[in-house]
Amino acid sequence: MNWVLALTASQLIFPSNATLEQRQAVLKKFFSPRPDEMLTVTNRAMAVERRDPLLVKGELWINPPPGTCLIVRRDVEQKDRTYCKKTPITWDIFDLDSSGRLHFNILVENDPEITWVTWPTPYRVANYVPLGAMESGENFNIPIHKCEAVDDGVMRKIILHTMDNRRWYIFLPEYDTPMKVSEPLPNLHVQSDVKKEEKPAENAGEKKPAKSVLGQLLSGEYKKAQKQDFIFRVNRRNAYEMSSSGFSETSSPQGMRGKCRYSFSGAPGDPQSGVIECYDTDTFDTIYTHVTCFSEFKPKLKPKK
Repeated sequence: MNWVLALTASQLIFPSNATLEQRQAVLKKFFSPRPDEMLTVTNRAMAVERRDPLLVKGELWINPPPGTCLIVRRDVEQKDRTYCKKTPITWDIFDLDSSGRLHFNILVENDPEITWVTWPTPYRVANYVPLGAMESGENFNIPIHKCEAVDDGVMRKIILHTMDNRRWYIFLPEYDTPMKVSEPLPNLHVQSDVKKEEKPAENAGEKKPAKSVLGQLLSGEYKKAQKQDFIFRVNRRNAYEMSSSGFSETSSPQGMRGKCRYSFSGAPGDPQSGVIECYDTDTFDTIYTHVTCFSEFKPKLKPKK
């Protein structure tokens, strides 16, 4: 008898032959805030975890229908949790995906079919390498809790507020410079002149001894070589380029020699957000982040003469 009751539990909740969308619509009623409604954390929660912002916690509630239990599967490394009554569920910033969404997989008791639901948040996680830490590979993930786009008629700027109480400024240039899309790859069936390519350069045996790292640092060549090898994650298509002076933590542009690549929308997996990536800024060797308010601006191109 219990087996029959368990089988009918999901049948009582969902319509017969329910689609994924229908199942999601039904399950929404058992959560507060409902899936697709914005989740936020409190200022107090951010203050408590100021030293490790990825652990900043938020809360939502689950309230299963009477006589039915819902199983929540959040991560393959976490044990499934069964909820049979109204219960708070804690989540933290670390649980969010690259687009700032929280994902739950829901099962009705003894029903193998999984239904996923998601909640959006206004938060994104930036990744950066501190100044001078490129060689060690040391990097950090810092959540951004607020994005402000400001256009005072003179300058377009974005202010990113991080959960560890910092502010990062993006100063856009007067005109945006579009990136040139890479030329198509050559026909793979066209053979190159291997002999010509392998021909040693004249006086190859008279190579000058390589400078030590210290010598390169003193001459400025180390920094130059290091940055020439930098590979952007931001795709060239629909992207723009500017000096890394445009990304600053000191609120005023610096005379930096690096580059920033940015787009106003179409961040990977997060199409409504923009993205920016820079190397050699005033406080970072590199930084990459999605920018939720970038789309409040439109590209500003230099008028053709």
